[in-house]
Amino acid sequence: MRALVVTPGRPETLRLIDIPKPKAGAGEALLRIMRVGVCATDRDIIFRGHGRTPEGYDYIILGHEAVGKVVEVDGGVDIGVGDIVVPTVRRPCPEMCPSCRAGEEDYCITGHYKEHGVWGLHGFASDYAVTDAKFIVKVPEELKEIAVLLEPTAVVVKAIEQVMVIQRRYKWSGKDMLVLGTGPIGLLSALILRLQGFNVSVLGRRPPESRKAKLVNMIDAEYIRKLTIERKYDVVIEATGSTEVVYRSLKLGKPNSVIVILGVYQPTKIEIDLGSLMTDLMQYNRVIVGSVCAGKRHFERAKEYLMEARRRYPGFLEGMITKIVKPEEFRRAIEREPDDIKNVIDFTK
Repeated sequence: MRALVVTPGRPETLRLIDIPKPKAGAGEALLRIMRVGVCATDRDIIFRGHGRTPEGYDYIILGHEAVGKVVEVDGGVDIGVGDIVVPTVRRPCPEMCPSCRAGEEDYCITGHYKEHGVWGLHGFASDYAVTDAKFIVKVPEELKEIAVLLEPTAVVVKAIEQVMVIQRRYKWSGKDMLVLGTGPIGLLSALILRLQGFNVSVLGRRPPESRKAKLVNMIDAEYIRKLTIERKYDVVIEATGSTEVVYRSLKLGKPNSVIVILGVYQPTKIEIDLGSLMTDLMQYNRVIVGSVCAGKRHFERAKEYLMEARRRYPGFLEGMITKIVKPEEFRRAIEREPDDIKNVIDFTK
C-alpha cells in the first residue's frame, strides 16, 4: 500500500513508499483512509526534522488529521464495519498518570504519551491504518467531505473550553474576541466563537478581496489588517506562529482577559521590556494559557459544531479546503500558496 513517510531528525526526507498493509490486533480498528489534512505540525516534521519514529522503524508515516472507513474492528466499541470515522491523535502514557487514567491524555503529566503521525506512532497518510478502536469518533455521512477539519476543530474547542473554565473566576460578561491569524486554527477559532454568539475580529495579512477575508465575512466576523494598541479585547487567540505577533498579543487584552497561545513558534530572540509586561499582566489579572492536542470529548463536541456550522454558514467549511491532491502529488499539498488554508491528500484516488 502507499504511505507518506518521513525520517525524523533528517529534514526534507518526505517520500511516498510502498509498504505492507497493516493488520488490526485486539482492541484495534483497521481503517481505509479517505483523506488526510496537512498542517503546520506536519511541515515542522518535514522541514525541521521534528517527530519521533515508532519503535523498530527508521521512518514514521505522516498525518494526524484523517477521516477513514472502518474495514475491521475489535474491542467491544460502538463502531462497526463501514462506519466513517475520525481517529484522535494522542495515546496515554505507559505510567497512566492521573490525567491519562481519567481519559484526558491531552493533559498528560509525564510527557511520555505517543501521537499518531508525530511522536512514536505511525500516522494516517496511507491507504490503510490501524489505531485503538476506543479512540475513534464516528461521523455522519454529511460531514465526510470536510471531516479532516474535525481534528483542528477539536483543538480549538479545547482551547475555548479552557477560556470558559478560567473565566469562572469572576462574574464575566466578555463579548469582544480577537483572533490573530487566518490559517485553519484561526478561522476555526473565529467560527466557534461566532457560533457561541461572541463579537469576533480576525487579523489577517491578505487583501479584503482574498479567500480568507471572504470566509471571515461569511460568518459575520470583522476582518482587520492592522492592530491598534488602543483597542482591547476580552479574549485574544494567537494562531499565527509569529513571535512578534505573540508578543504584541499580550498587550491587547482588557483587564481580566485571557490570551490563548495556539501557534507553533521557532526559537527567536527579541528585545522586550519583560518587567513592564509582567507588571501589566499582574495588575489587570490577565491570564496566558497554552493549548495543544485534544481529547475524544473535544472531538465529539467539535463534530456538533461542524454540523451546526454547515446549517448556519453554508459553504464556509468547504471553502476552507483549498487543495485536494492524490498521494503521488503530495508536494502540491505540502507547498503553501498565500491563499491556501487546508490542503488535503485524498487516498481514494
